[in-house]
Amino acid sequence: MPPRKRRSFTAEYKVEAAHRVIDSGRTTAEGARELGLNDGLLSNWVKDERRRIAAAEAHGEKPLEAAERAELLRLRRQVAELEKDNAFRRFCAVTGPTCRSCEALRLGWSRNPHRAVDDQLALL
Repeated sequence: MPPRKRRSFTAEYKVEAAHRVIDSGRTTAEGARELGLNDGLLSNWVKDERRRIAAAEAHGEKPLEAAERAELLRLRRQVAELEKDNAFRRFCAVTGPTCRSCEALRLGWSRNPHRAVDDQLALL
């Protein structure tokens, strides 16, 4: 049997998973079971987040509320999408009026032109 591929998690995911446990008052075992994670791994994330919150409070900063964290996550996703749009526009400006992705977009053939040019954007 081949070894399992090691999973990696973003910092945002770790914080959100930790706050699911912290905010709800559940045990780390329950939270880990819901998320399909190892109990020890989630426990480490919760400890780290509690330390971060305590350090922020020691400096007089107020930690984000759940609604504020959700809005921050939504805004980060929106910024990422807008950055993709800007990159696509830069690509179209460089390739000129013969850009097939632009033509497909104008004709309504493609809903998401980003997928078609992601490889080409990497070359710019």
